[in-house]
Amino acid sequence: MEKFLRVIGSKLCDPCGKPILLRGVNKMFIFEQDPDKRVGSQTFKEIAKSGANCVRIVWGMGRVNMKGDVEPSSVKELDAVITNCKANKMIPIVGLWDYTGDQATQSGFKKLSEYTDFWVRQDVLEVLKKHQDAIIINIANEAAPECDDSDIQLQELLPEYIRAYILAISKMRSVGINAPLMIDGLDFGKSLKCFSFTRKGLSINTATELLKADKLNNLIFSFHSYWPKRFTDGQTFVEDIFNQAVRDGFCFVNAELCKYGAFADNESICSDKGEVDYQRFAKLCAKNKVGYILWEWGVGNEFNNPLCVKMNMTTDGTFAGLKDWGKLIVNSKTFGFQVSGRFTNYLKSGFVKC
Repeated sequence: MEKFLRVIGSKLCDPCGKPILLRGVNKMFIFEQDPDKRVGSQTFKEIAKSGANCVRIVWGMGRVNMKGDVEPSSVKELDAVITNCKANKMIPIVGLWDYTGDQATQSGFKKLSEYTDFWVRQDVLEVLKKHQDAIIINIANEAAPECDDSDIQLQELLPEYIRAYILAISKMRSVGINAPLMIDGLDFGKSLKCFSFTRKGLSINTATELLKADKLNNLIFSFHSYWPKRFTDGQTFVEDIFNQAVRDGFCFVNAELCKYGAFADNESICSDKGEVDYQRFAKLCAKNKVGYILWEWGVGNEFNNPLCVKMNMTTDGTFAGLKDWGKLIVNSKTFGFQVSGRFTNYLKSGFVKC
């Protein structure tokens, strides 16, 4: 019998049926120029010291080399980065970032089929099946268009969104990919409401429709909580939307949780205007036993925006270098990485036995 992680109701479970509460970090491996750093030989060891049980691996169909040219990513390195994550008893959540923020994604989800073709490519497929005992596949990071998350825009975009992802799910399942598939929400991942939407009697239950299209019902829905603190302070809609998702009973995760990164008008997303009430989201996740993944271990967020050095959880990529908001949330015993339920016997055994 094949072993793979399974979604049962609203919970991610190991092959033995034991629930796993995701607590982890994102790491931009594909952008590392050093080959050893790109496959995380030492980085995973440092991340594991935090108590994380998963790493959302930033990967791509292509990568920018030292000359600034885009070249195909290495499937051998994809195999290695997944292997190294597993060796440190953390779940590899591997995703593709090639068109994140690309305006080409604004119409018809045109790039989603390209992402899907990568996953089902024979050499890539061999790697995925080799590691099917442990992996989660994030089909496409923020491949859905930007919107204002209004009822009108959701009503307009969701039918096409559903059709595009049904095609992707069906194609990946048809070649024997059984691992959980992670699907990012609309509005560059920021929409949680899009997975279960009701407006004046019209109901579009995206999560239900996609789960019905998946013969394994093995889907995780992902939102990225870059909601400006200046807009959420004193408001209850954060809890309202979150609690509705919990009531609807599908499996979801806050896949990018950070203190910064929100819409900031014409200022940097890492300015005061771009601050996120990250503890509020972490506490909601803890209360409802929902997973979250922090953005981002670091270093590298400062590459295009020096102020965004504040998004790096560590100063140097080591556990000893944890600082500020990253250190606080990792060490919290109430809503951080120290809560129970993160490791089942299956994870502790290195994805071998119950």
